[in-house]
Amino acid sequence: MNKKVLIKEATEKKVTTPATYKWVAKKVIVSEASQRLVKVPAKFKSVTKRIKVRDEVVEWKRGDQPGQSDENDALCLVKKPAVFKTVTENVLVSPETHETKEIPAVYKRVNVKVIDKPARIKTVVVPAEYKLVKVRKIVSPAKKIAYQIPASYQNITKRVKLSDSTHEWREVLCKTNTDKVTIRRIQNALKNAGYNPGYIDGVLGKKTAKAIKSYQVRNGLPTGGLTLETVKHLKVQ
Repeated sequence: MNKKVLIKEATEKKVTTPATYKWVAKKVIVSEASQRLVKVPAKFKSVTKRIKVRDEVVEWKRGDQPGQSDENDALCLVKKPAVFKTVTENVLVSPETHETKEIPAVYKRVNVKVIDKPARIKTVVVPAEYKLVKVRKIVSPAKKIAYQIPASYQNITKRVKLSDSTHEWREVLCKTNTDKVTIRRIQNALKNAGYNPGYIDGVLGKKTAKAIKSYQVRNGLPTGGLTLETVKHLKVQ
């Protein structure tokens, strides 16, 4: 059967509506109005004036008289007028001064982005969503059934100590009662039994002695050297 199941509950989320802007022309100031001192130069004009070169003087001068020779001319006073000349010079009309000049502020028109509507948050209701799915209807509930699981066992071989280790005299092979042929046979027997005696060279070296001890421990044989019992266990004549 088809059943309408709820996938997601109805929720409410807040959406931020961004502010809207428009471009308008605005008069902005470029530099503030200020004052500064301006130097006004002095003014001159050219004028013509008469200046005295020499003052008026009176001096004696021999005068001409009719009927007399030049040598008998009498001396008389003669007035010489003053001498003048005309010159042109610049005369100061107004002296050099400093005055304060008002510098008006400078403006220019630029386009600026002004806020038309401020940003705000409005609440938007998001409706729940549904879809039709197939569901499995339970017919019978789960049951717990107890089963008896028998114990499982495994046979293992275990060594148990019957008596503490002791020292006793055993017959062993040594250099005086063995030869390389016998040692070589023992090395081959150890190798066949899964122990590494080293090179099969007929020399009772460290690796051969180590293999002998491992064989003795594994088979419950007395350790402490190459005993005759070990040799017999290896089936070496």
